[in-house]
Formats: sequence, structure tokens, C-alpha cells
Amino acid sequence: VYKRQTLNNPQKHNSLSANDIELFLSHLERLETRPKLRVLVITGNGPKTFCAGVSLAELEGDGAIEELFQELTDKLAKIKIPTICAMNGSAFGGGAEISLCCDFRIGVKGMTVQIPAARFGLCYPINGIQRYIQRLGVNTAKRLLIAAETLDAETLLSGGYLTHLVEKDELTETVEQM
Repeated sequence: VYKRQTLNNPQKHNSLSANDIELFLSHLERLETRPKLRVLVITGNGPKTFCAGVSLAELEGDGAIEELFQELTDKLAKIKIPTICAMNGSAFGGGAEISLCCDFRIGVKGMTVQIPAARFGLCYPINGIQRYIQRLGVNTAKRLLIAAETLDAETLLSGGYLTHLVEKDELTETVEQM
């Protein structure tokens, strides 16, 4: 038995408001009470973007959304069941970290990942920095977090960010097979 969690705001590239993050957290908490659940699949709705991270409009607030987002990524990274991120498109900012928190990241050809926080003068949360270094190594973490490079799908696969790379029309079937 698996549960699919779909980020559903394609008009805004599946960016997350504080309310979206709270809802996501509550879904994760409920999953922990379902002993028959074996896998969590996270994906995005829409043709281009898996997730653009935290809503930029809300980033300009009092900092509460950043703390809430860190709570979400920490909880997702520690969930006790296997997690698959079905990356239906590109990931930006916190969307890249949401996928990095998953055990498997299945990307589609043509997608990219970019974390523009440094370009905006934002400091990335320490837990996220540590996660990037631990899972991808110092050099890839620097390319993403400090240089804010855009990495293509093939680079993401060879660097270990993606565990699988498929054609867009093969994504659902690949997830089902896993």
C-alpha cells in the first residue's frame, strides 16, 4: 500500500504557502499512524515544475515560514517508511530540498534544479546545508547552494541527486514498478 502526496498549485509552480506547509506536515503526521502504509510518493501537478519551494511573497515576512519549512523537511527526511519523489519537472529552492529528503528521486529528462537563495541574499537553513553535504558531497552542495548553478538532469543523475532518470511519459510506470 502506498500513499501519493501531490503538490497542487501548478499556476505558481507548486510553490508552498505557510498553509500548504502546515497541511503537508499534518499529512505526514497522519501517515505515521497507518501501519499498513509501506511507501510515500511525492509528486507535483503540472507540466513543468515539481516544486518551486516556499512562496517568495511569504518569504518577506517575519521568518515563520522558514522555520515551518525546516520542520517539514526534517520530518520528511526522518519518516519511517520509504519515500519516492516523482519529480514531474524542475525543482527550485526548497522544492529541491523536499525531493532531497526522499529516499528515491526519479527525475524526468529535460528537468533542472536550481537553488537561487544566494542570489537573493538569503542564507539557506543549516539543516538543509548539512543534508546537501551529506547526500551529495561538498562540491555539488557548493554548486547548488553558493554558486546557485542550474544543474541539468544528466548532471543530477551522475552527481547522485537523482536515483533514476526517465522519459516524462515513463514516470508513473517507473514509480508503480518501484
